[in-house]
Amino acid sequence: MAVDRTAPFLGFTPDDFDAYLPDKWNSNMFTLPRRRVKDKLEQMGARLGEVLFGNGLALATHLSDEFPSLWNSKKVSTQWLFFSRDEAALGEFTDLIDKERTLAATLADPTPLYRQIFLGVAVTHEALEIGMRLHHDAWVDRENLMNQIAGPESRRRLQAVLAALPEHYEMGVTGETMCPGACADDAALERLVAAFGQGGAWFFAGARLPRDQVEVLGPDVLDTGIEVIDLMAPLYKCIAWSRDNDFISLDKLVAERHEILRASHEELDREQSEREAKRQEEETRRRKLREEVEERVRETQVWREREAAARRAAFRAAAQAREAEEARNRAEAAAAMWGRSQRAEPKPATSGGVEAHPDLPRPVSGKPVEACVKAVAPVKPERRKQEPEVVEEIRVGSRVEVVRGFLKGRQGVVQEIDDKGGIKVIFGALSSRLAREDVVGRRCVAR
Repeated sequence: MAVDRTAPFLGFTPDDFDAYLPDKWNSNMFTLPRRRVKDKLEQMGARLGEVLFGNGLALATHLSDEFPSLWNSKKVSTQWLFFSRDEAALGEFTDLIDKERTLAATLADPTPLYRQIFLGVAVTHEALEIGMRLHHDAWVDRENLMNQIAGPESRRRLQAVLAALPEHYEMGVTGETMCPGACADDAALERLVAAFGQGGAWFFAGARLPRDQVEVLGPDVLDTGIEVIDLMAPLYKCIAWSRDNDFISLDKLVAERHEILRASHEELDREQSEREAKRQEEETRRRKLREEVEERVRETQVWREREAAARRAAFRAAAQAREAEEARNRAEAAAAMWGRSQRAEPKPATSGGVEAHPDLPRPVSGKPVEACVKAVAPVKPERRKQEPEVVEEIRVGSRVEVVRGFLKGRQGVVQEIDDKGGIKVIFGALSSRLAREDVVGRRCVAR
């Protein structure tokens, strides 16, 4: 819900500060009281933004989350109202801001507060802080401050701005000994440089109001905030980098950064080209190897087809020879049968016009010859018995007999002989591989 910025500012209560006690940082149960504090900061932001605009600072207003989130590392220890450069102004040196910050550190602390100098108000369970902050990782503004302190003329200008601050205003690195801004002599600035050179440090300048004092001030704390921000505006202009306040030669740094990026891109392109060349070389090697394998497979297939054709031809030749031999045996048997019938006894005399068979009994006188004729079954030719004869040589198509093993006594035809002497024999619809010494060659001859 939008905050009515025209409503009177009521100040901060003890419950507002208690919402940020350490045991409540990670809890969502206190989101509502923290939301009330955020609404009060938004009211302050409207007035403080007008003061900054009157000092020639066109800064964007930001408010932190009142609930645990990635922005605040899942704990709400402080409620922030801060003013910093807008995206257009920040875009001039965004790539330089993060150049010294690792990806792990960025993921661990994604808040934009470390990116640049800012003015603002912070509420904790102990105090209300109003002033200017600069994180060590805000590289551009940090180096701009360090170079000013290093130069005699720019240092005196910075000391003059700090001397204009009231005595109760603090200045220094948080966690170290703070000193009034009016006492920022050369030794104090040297201590500041030494302490601020450490990673994770914060530079702070402004006023810290204890919660008791803020509760007593009530609505008047807004006027105090306006006074502090009005005094901090010249210090912000003195420290923050701008085209008119450039102590780091940003254009040169940007050019160097671009040169580094260009060299990095060239290195990446070179590595990519090398990887692509290696990939193509490996692909060529694999293609040649694949072609060689395919050629060997084709040669093996041709050889197998040729061997299979030779085996089929030998099998057909053996079958034809076997059929021819069987036909010859049948012809010899038939010829032998007909030759024996030709050598039979002379025809018997006929009686009554009927030819008498020599094996029939003689007709009895007085009875017709037909009554004495009996049907005689035709004599079947005797088939010649085949006996096997051993053949010394065994080759594809030879007929063999198994003399050992469970197939002992079975006869078949040799289909294949391998290089080790093994024999593949076909027994009708059955085939089996046998050792050479388990078979003997046979051929059938007529007797």
